[in-house]
Amino acid sequence: MSMSASQWGSPLAARRALLIHGITMSSHTWESFAQLLVAEGFFVIAPNLLGHAGRRGSDYRFSTLAEDLQPYFIEDTYDVIIGSSLGGTVALSLLPFLPKEKEITVILVDPPLEVPDERFEMDKTWLLKELTSTKTVEEQMAENPAWSRVDCVLRMLAASMCDRTIAESIFEVCKCSV
Repeated sequence: MSMSASQWGSPLAARRALLIHGITMSSHTWESFAQLLVAEGFFVIAPNLLGHAGRRGSDYRFSTLAEDLQPYFIEDTYDVIIGSSLGGTVALSLLPFLPKEKEITVILVDPPLEVPDERFEMDKTWLLKELTSTKTVEEQMAENPAWSRVDCVLRMLAASMCDRTIAESIFEVCKCSV
């Protein structure tokens, strides 16, 4: 299986962070946040999950997405793991694989842990629409005023590299596990 990730900072840094992106994102969408961590002395790695940034797979269960990240733990240990949205759920699935001898801070940002049935189809429809959106950078910035222009461009790029069928598969996996 091919690995794909973005990295920031020096590999010699005293602290390490692993950032796991959301369903319509990619490793690149962590750029601004990763730079903040680098300024605080971290080496930052953000892998691209299966189904994102050109990575293909056939199984999109959370446990499979977490297992796919195991190579990031062969030589590295982390001080902090941050998962956003889908990445938060994947981070939870990573817990059994984390080394027991080191304390690791795990931060979950808006993970979809429980989605009420009445919201499920609405969220799926919104997400699939986002993946086919042709919003301009200006429209993206108007909707997200706290984001920089670079953040908006990277977000749009990430969504364009997320295959609609992969997002549909992830939703099917979610529906089956409810």
